[in-house]
Amino acid sequence: MPRLPDLVKRLQARHGVVVVALIAVNIALQLLFGLLLHGTSLDSVYSEWLALSVPNVFSLKVWTLLTYGFLHDNADIFHVLFNMLALFFLGPQFERRWGSRGFVRFWLLC
Repeated sequence: MPRLPDLVKRLQARHGVVVVALIAVNIALQLLFGLLLHGTSLDSVYSEWLALSVPNVFSLKVWTLLTYGFLHDNADIFHVLFNMLALFFLGPQFERRWGSRGFVRFWLLC
């Protein structure tokens, strides 16, 4: 069985460093907020400090313009699954065409 670092290197070679990193970050955050913190007092951190909402933007919590792209509805695991599958299959083509930096810019702006 391949070791995890070897598997990550193969995935990055085939699918791009940024694509693999984005998928890993999204899965880690979904696990953290969706499974571990859901229903706890820390769950309110999500809506008060990280979710994109009109009150948050008017409160000058400008980082929510970035964090909303990594956080999803805790109850809808299929939304995250579909997003990660689309990123897995389509992301490498964009990353190869635009380069890693260009793809990161695209991801952050969308």
